[in-house]
Amino acid sequence: MRKKLILIITVLAGVIAFGEIDPEVKAEITRVESDAVSRNKNAWEGIDKNSGRLDNHLETLSNISKSLSNNHVYAQVEVNRINNEMEKSSKIITDTTIRSMVNEGNIEENKKSISDNTIKINEVRDNNISENKRIEAKIESVANDTIKLVSEMSEDIKGNRDLAVENSSKIQSENEARVKENKRIDAKIDNVANHHERLINQTDERVEKNHNEINDRVDGVEAVVDKNHKELTERVDDAEGRVAEIDEKLYEHGLTRKKVLKSDVNRAMIEGTNDKVNAQGEAIATNIKSTEENKEKIEKNTTRIESNTKRIENNASKIEDNTNGIQRNSDRIDRIDNRIQSLESEMNRGFAMSAATSSIVYPELDEGDLGVGAGIGGYGNSQAVAIGLAMQPSEAFRVNANVSTSDGQDVMYGAGMGYKFNLFN
Repeated sequence: MRKKLILIITVLAGVIAFGEIDPEVKAEITRVESDAVSRNKNAWEGIDKNSGRLDNHLETLSNISKSLSNNHVYAQVEVNRINNEMEKSSKIITDTTIRSMVNEGNIEENKKSISDNTIKINEVRDNNISENKRIEAKIESVANDTIKLVSEMSEDIKGNRDLAVENSSKIQSENEARVKENKRIDAKIDNVANHHERLINQTDERVEKNHNEINDRVDGVEAVVDKNHKELTERVDDAEGRVAEIDEKLYEHGLTRKKVLKSDVNRAMIEGTNDKVNAQGEAIATNIKSTEENKEKIEKNTTRIESNTKRIENNASKIEDNTNGIQRNSDRIDRIDNRIQSLESEMNRGFAMSAATSSIVYPELDEGDLGVGAGIGGYGNSQAVAIGLAMQPSEAFRVNANVSTSDGQDVMYGAGMGYKFNLFN
């Protein structure tokens, strides 16, 4: 740059020596200067626009780290384009100065334009340096945040694993206690059911026995009644026959007597029979009362059996609910274990790929060279391999790109660039 300024000053000195500027040359100088100013203005607008784009990309950087390299490369391309525009502007100014060597007018104005352009170029370079430093600081901040996040995730994973082990132990103890309680309830239910079954069988046997006894007694009473009725009928017939004989004898002897009614005789015999029937009826009533009492006891036992049956069904439902709850807890524990194992595997693979990427060694490159590097890494039970490319398009500009893969078929990739500014040569 210093050499260019010396050359321009030398040319301007030659212009002073040659005198007036030709009108056509002056017009050409004016046009070139206007074009240079317009180009510089467009360059500044491009810088402002690209600065806005860089800010947007940096704002998105915290959420989309994978696009960082692309945005960085884009920003550098814009910087290179601006530098090229500035170099073109400087070249145009130099050409204009050479063409105006025959003119001594507007020398001060040309000097001022050259000085202004030089200042602007330096300002652009300074701004680019500051912007690159800001981007590098942002990248470093994102990297530190990523490392911190990975560390926090590792601690959370460890905490979740300990919590899962503790919950698994508690659930296992609770399940064993519930199973033991369910067995005790089942045994108690079986005992109650067996006891109720024995009571039912005993009640059925008693009912059947009472029923048979009642039937036997009823049959006996009916037989006695039939026998008494038959005897009574025979006695009545015999009494009527004797009364008729007595009446005939009395009539034959001309004697008088009180008329004996058949109903009186029958009444006495019937009363005797009624006493027997009443006694049998009382016995039947006693048996009927016993039957009713047994029936009430049977109904009470039936009610108790139904109540116990409902309780057994409720207990069975609760046991089923407990079993389902235990199964759901077991399923949740299995899912948590699977998630922890999956996350641990992903973390191991990610660390392994990071180790492989950081192990890539690139050869020293000169301008126009392309280099290839590779690295391997491992973490936990995972291994990874990485390969990278480095390109040196120019002495001041370098681009790197890398990709890594793990044994779980995961892929990690990245890209970066660097630009060197020479400010004092």
